[in-house]
Amino acid sequence: MHRDLVRCLILVAALLATGGAVTGAVATASVTGADAVAGDGPPASVPGGTEGKTGAGTATARTNASVVAVYPNPVAADDAGEFVVVAVPPGTHLGALAIGDGEARVPLPNVTAGGRVTLSTHPNRTRQLLDRRVYPLSDRIRLANSGERVRLYRGGTTLDSLAYERAPAGDVRVRDRNRPWRALGATDREVVTAAGGRVTAYVLPDAPGMAVDVLRSADERILLAAYTLTSERVADALVAAARRDVDVRVLVEAALSVE
Repeated sequence: MHRDLVRCLILVAALLATGGAVTGAVATASVTGADAVAGDGPPASVPGGTEGKTGAGTATARTNASVVAVYPNPVAADDAGEFVVVAVPPGTHLGALAIGDGEARVPLPNVTAGGRVTLSTHPNRTRQLLDRRVYPLSDRIRLANSGERVRLYRGGTTLDSLAYERAPAGDVRVRDRNRPWRALGATDREVVTAAGGRVTAYVLPDAPGMAVDVLRSADERILLAAYTLTSERVADALVAAARRDVDVRVLVEAALSVE
């Protein structure tokens, strides 16, 4: 492997490091998928009715308690981090409710809560995914990747249910007929355009000097996204830029290795 190989989107870093305008798409901030499905907030009212066919979530009695999301297929060994999100009125005693998946029914924790409540068989893992409070759920509940119906009970009464089929890896099932699956943590960003500026294309490792020169000349910020970063010269240039008060941010795969 070439010493100066940086298999990355170095063109992005080069463009942003100069602070110039670029013709093309620019992303703006938005709400993440995790916030949309497991965030804090008041519960939604669920109209009465009977349970429908697989694929739809319905309520069997008029109640404000509902199943608002399930995460059946985490990208993790043994599906660690599965969770269910329920919405309940303020001051609800969760211990009076139970969750069932057709094979097991388990009580919720003996606490009082309100709004959207996240429950997981691996609370620590789920908390890392959502950065929110997560309550424990018995590991007798194992959400099937092939699909099933998750029910919310009070005593012998089914308050609500949410069904799914063939859960995509890393996606959350939510109550949205038009878009029932959402990638956890994904953003839905609007696109804007900018005019002017200059774009220079080059290939690595054939022209390593161009990338390093751009990093060394940056005086405002460097945003670099990469799969791997193995170049010592690039790493040195980034450190030097940070020391001269340039805002340096680097996004790489977890297996980053710079020796």
